[in-house]
Amino acid sequence: MPKSSREVRTLGLLVVAILLIAVGLISYMSSEWELSLGPTTPVTTLPPKDSASQELAPLQAMGLIQGLAVTDIGLPSQVAVGLDRLYVADAYASVGVLKVFDFKGTHLFSFGNIGQGELSYVVGIAVNDAGDIVVLDTSTTIFVYSPEGKLHKVMDLDKGSRPELAWARAVQPTGDGYYVLALDKVYSFDLEGRYTGSSSPKGDDERLAMSPSEFYLGPSGLAAYGTSLWVSDSVNGRLLRLGSNGRFDQSVTLPTKDGIDPYPTAIQIDDYGNFLVVDAARQVLLKLLPSGEPLSEAKIGSASVLDGPDDVFSLALAHNGMLFLSDSHTGTVNLWDVSQGLKLGEDLVNASARFLFPRVVAVLGNDVYISSSEPRLGKEMEHKVLKTDFAGLAVQEFVTSWDGEPLHGPVSIKFYDNHVYILDGSRVLVLEQDGTPLRTIGDETADWGGFGTAYLLGYATGPQGLAFDNQGNVWVADTNRQRLVVFDRSGGFLTQIALGDQVWPQSLAFSPDGTLLVLNGYEGQIIRMDTSGSILTTFGSPGHGVGELGVIADMNSLDGPRDLVVSNEGYIYVVDTYNSRIVTFTAKGTFEAAAGTFGSAMGEVYLPSGITYHAESDFFFLADTYNHRVQMFKIQ
Repeated sequence: MPKSSREVRTLGLLVVAILLIAVGLISYMSSEWELSLGPTTPVTTLPPKDSASQELAPLQAMGLIQGLAVTDIGLPSQVAVGLDRLYVADAYASVGVLKVFDFKGTHLFSFGNIGQGELSYVVGIAVNDAGDIVVLDTSTTIFVYSPEGKLHKVMDLDKGSRPELAWARAVQPTGDGYYVLALDKVYSFDLEGRYTGSSSPKGDDERLAMSPSEFYLGPSGLAAYGTSLWVSDSVNGRLLRLGSNGRFDQSVTLPTKDGIDPYPTAIQIDDYGNFLVVDAARQVLLKLLPSGEPLSEAKIGSASVLDGPDDVFSLALAHNGMLFLSDSHTGTVNLWDVSQGLKLGEDLVNASARFLFPRVVAVLGNDVYISSSEPRLGKEMEHKVLKTDFAGLAVQEFVTSWDGEPLHGPVSIKFYDNHVYILDGSRVLVLEQDGTPLRTIGDETADWGGFGTAYLLGYATGPQGLAFDNQGNVWVADTNRQRLVVFDRSGGFLTQIALGDQVWPQSLAFSPDGTLLVLNGYEGQIIRMDTSGSILTTFGSPGHGVGELGVIADMNSLDGPRDLVVSNEGYIYVVDTYNSRIVTFTAKGTFEAAAGTFGSAMGEVYLPSGITYHAESDFFFLADTYNHRVQMFKIQ
């Protein structure tokens, strides 16, 4: 995989898989999913720096509907403390990624954005002796900010003659530089980010352990005490001290209890040398003497059944005995008093958003319909469709369940004869404009066999596209069975059209001349056919160049452009998801133009998904998925 400092490669694979499934960014996988942990393992690939998409102008944005405000927090992850401030990294935010609170939980300000030359995904934060905030990014870059959020320094740690850092997990600043934990080593850098050395274990007793898994199972935390550096050797259930000679010279083994082997992750050390450490296997917070003797423990987390250790906690210790614990299971940051044991206080920070990861946007009159998927760990995925106005001021829930069951994950919303049609999992939901349920399409499968479903980590994805012909018939892109299935509006099966082994339909749209456009996302192409299934023309090709559409191979799955829409003049607009742009073709399939670039500023996009065109306003509405917003823009 080409190395790019903007590639998001190390999100923590469980979180990434859930996010991608939630918004439909992975639609297919092979029957056997194999993954090797290593520096070339891609997770979510953004356009390389030299791609044509990076040279384009941003979209001509006319307005935004924000799902995650800069004052809100989508999912708290890493935490750090300054003199009188709490810094929280928001795992979901793209604008104001780092949130600043006082010790009472009042939001003060936010800083740090996702974009070219900026952050990609925060994996660790700490505060140095000067009070500056040190941020370790998944691009193996260290950003140093002032306490007020002003960027002081950027250091690309991949520069220099040494092995590439992979799966970086934590950063610890010192007076002389920085320590970075990555896989089974601790690397050291000077104050300018120049590599100065790494841990050199002698034998298995000193080695940081990695466990073979499709998820990250390995060392997880760093903490400094005086001139010593301690590491959570998670798989071995112990804490190791790194000596000045680059060897681990002391260990503290966590207690085994109730037959459960310990799995230490986040770690802090108080002024007396006592350890405060999360045992993720039992979901407890431990306080240990410097010798390792237990002093006290307290239950944390919300999972009632432990399928394995979850590295979803982060700790930050203030000098007055206040401990801040971030819990991604519950979306909270808790305050603890650890001066006299372990005493839980209040929740200082709680996750809050109007909507997250919009996959679909649709417009009817003055109403904007937006899908939302909330993939917070520790609870069921929550899918819903919201309705708002163009200003996004009054957001209300349109549909959150069907027949008493949660939604499966809406991937397309269309309108016909003043009814709302929502493609949700392996069914089409039909509703009145006020949200009154009418019927489902796709439940009766005797004549056509049902929609195909693919599974990734237990999550199902089904058909991806929905459209109406000029007779009002319902066309569904049965992606995993590589066909189109046609119903009448009452749900009666009419016909099916096989598309061939190399066609995976992602989106459908009818042109003004009545021909059907099929977005073959995995091949980066558009197929024009008549309603009998005869192919008239094919255009588009995969790549990053002018007129090409981005296609990626990730985690043994393929993905590419997510949606397309046709104007009244027959122009075709394709959401080129992985090139962060909108590509325009003429009615004849000739490349016309492209606009958009990766980032979080207005007019920039981050893995966009759905698009629609509103003729009355001449606006395009784009589901800017990973920016948690809908952008309204014009294309000249």
